[in-house]
Amino acid sequence: MVARRTATLAAACIFTIGVVAGCNGNDEPSTGTPSQRAGGNQTDRTPTEEYRVAKAIRAFVTALVDGDSETACRQLTPGQQAAVKARLRRPTCERAVRLQAISMRGADVERLSRARVSKVSLQGTEGTAEVLTPPQRAAAPEPHTVRVKRIDGEWRVASSFFPGRLRGGKVPRPPPPPPPNPVQERKIRVLFERFRSALNRGDGRTACRLQTAAAQRGAVSQSVDAAGGRRAVVRDYGGLSCAAVSAGLRVPDEKIKRITVEAGSGRLTLEHGAAYGFRMIDGRWKLDS
Repeated sequence: MVARRTATLAAACIFTIGVVAGCNGNDEPSTGTPSQRAGGNQTDRTPTEEYRVAKAIRAFVTALVDGDSETACRQLTPGQQAAVKARLRRPTCERAVRLQAISMRGADVERLSRARVSKVSLQGTEGTAEVLTPPQRAAAPEPHTVRVKRIDGEWRVASSFFPGRLRGGKVPRPPPPPPPNPVQERKIRVLFERFRSALNRGDGRTACRLQTAAAQRGAVSQSVDAAGGRRAVVRDYGGLSCAAVSAGLRVPDEKIKRITVEAGSGRLTLEHGAAYGFRMIDGRWKLDS
């Protein structure tokens, strides 16, 4: 996650449900032993439905942390979008989520990053997921539950998070990671360090050249949301471009924990859980998040 020079984006963009859905602090809901395809030696990397549910919840939370209310609303069912709008009396889900987000306390941001989906119970196209939130004052993690629903093949969050523990369910174990690819992993590592160095010296122009067009647009839109409007971005950063807003961003000074590469995409994770996506375009890697 990229941090802003003055105030972190996460501090202004957390949902007021007061509980957070994560996967062990990163994108892996749990650890598990790779299964094998029947009658063969090839590793089965097809994710389970429980894992897909956990990933959907994580995508929702990540969008909130990144200040991307549009993406956050896409992770909700139509019914939950309507409920959020009605509760906050706003014309769109995006504006309602944004309003709720800014009311969160900084302490809840830290809890958000460490919560995890502990188990999932599914029946057909509906189900529930248990989320263990790090304790605030209690001695043990606080269990909360959220309903989920599958729409057009994708799992969506179908309710607010409410206190309660699931009596049954399965641990959302991830599929085994892709096989090592040292050559491409090294290229991603070099690109990321160039990106981090550019941001940390305030060279937004160079940093943006290392990103996909979608990531460049995302940097601008997130800055608009965080600053409270386009005029505020121009005032604070001197322009409404990727280069201008990126000059005020920083990357955590943490060690790289893991890099995975598969089918033209890659992912780099830092030691405290911040993750960055990469995409191969015309034979060259670009940051895509």
